[in-house]
Amino acid sequence: MATANAQGQSKTAFVRDFIRKNPAANRKVVEEAWLAAGHEGPISSSLVSNLRAQLGLTGKKPGGFPPTSGIEASGSVQVAKSKPKKRRRRAKTRASDGNAAPAPERKSRTGAGEKVLAEIEGDIDRLIFKLMLAGGMEPVEAALRDVRRLLYHAHQA
Repeated sequence: MATANAQGQSKTAFVRDFIRKNPAANRKVVEEAWLAAGHEGPISSSLVSNLRAQLGLTGKKPGGFPPTSGIEASGSVQVAKSKPKKRRRRAKTRASDGNAAPAPERKSRTGAGEKVLAEIEGDIDRLIFKLMLAGGMEPVEAALRDVRRLLYHAHQA
C-alpha cells in the first residue's frame, strides 16, 4: 500500500514518476532513487511490477530498453518499437477466364460431424437461456435462434 512520507509524496507517486522517466528501471534502481531522495523504507517488487504493468512496460519488447544504472539514468522516455505484423495466408485465387471447374458438392455429415453439430446446437440453446435470464437481450436471442435454425437445416440436409 502506498504511504505518504514527510515530504508529502507517496511511494506510488514516486515510483510512477520514476518509471515514466526510466522505463527500464527495476525495483533495486527505484529503491536506490527513493533512498537517495531522502525517503525511508523499502520499495516492494510488487509495487514496481504493478505500476510497470499499468504503464504498459511489461513483457518483451523488440529491441528492448538499455539497462538503467540507477539514479544517473536519463530523464527521457524511450518508445518501444511495435511488434511486426503477422503474415497472413494468401487467398486462393480463382481462374478469371470463367472456365474454372464448378466446386464439388458438399458431402453430408455423418458420424462425428453430426455429433459436433448437435453439441453446437445445444450450446446455442444454453446461450439463449442465459440471455433470457439476463433480460433485455431479445435481439441477440432472436439472432441466435436464427443461427440455430440454419444449423438445424444444414444438419438435416
